[in-house]
Amino acid sequence: SFLHTLCHFVALAKYRLMVEQELRAGIEQRDKLLGELNHRVRNALQLAVSVVRLEVTSAEDRAFSDALLRAADRIEVIASAHRPLYASDDPSTVAVADLLTAAGGGSIDGSLTVKDGAGAKLPIEQGVALALLVHTAFAEGGAPDQPASVEIAEQPGGTGMDVTLAGVRT
Repeated sequence: SFLHTLCHFVALAKYRLMVEQELRAGIEQRDKLLGELNHRVRNALQLAVSVVRLEVTSAEDRAFSDALLRAADRIEVIASAHRPLYASDDPSTVAVADLLTAAGGGSIDGSLTVKDGAGAKLPIEQGVALALLVHTAFAEGGAPDQPASVEIAEQPGGTGMDVTLAGVRT
C-alpha cells in the first residue's frame, strides 16, 4: 500500500513537470507570436506614414498638404500608442503612464501629468483615443501666455479618469 501511494506521488510529480514544460513552451510560443505581430503592426503603420508623407510632396494645395501632415502625425501617435500594449501582461489593456510617455515621444512641449493613476490601465481602444486627444492638445499648442497642459487623474475606486486640458486652443 505504501509503495502504491508512493508510485502515485511520483506519477503526479512527473505529470506536473510535463504540464509545466508544456506551459512554458506555450508561453514561449505566445511571446514569439506577439513579437511577430508587434513587428508587422509597426511595419504596416510605418508604411502608412511613409505613403501619406510621400503624398505631401506632390500636393499642390497648402491646406491639403497640411491635412496630410496632420494625418501622418496621428498615424504615428497610433503607432506609438500600440507599443506599450505588447509590454503588458494583459494584451487588452495598456498602462496610461506608459501610453502617454510613448505617445509623447519626447516631442510634447508643455506639461503632462499623470496623478493618482500611475498604475491605471485602459482598454487599448480607449488608450489610443486618449493618446490622440493628448497629442492633438499639444499639437495645437496653447496661448502664448499659457502653454498647453494635460492632467490625468484616476477617479476613486478606479471607475474612470478625469482628463483636464489647460491652455489648449479650441
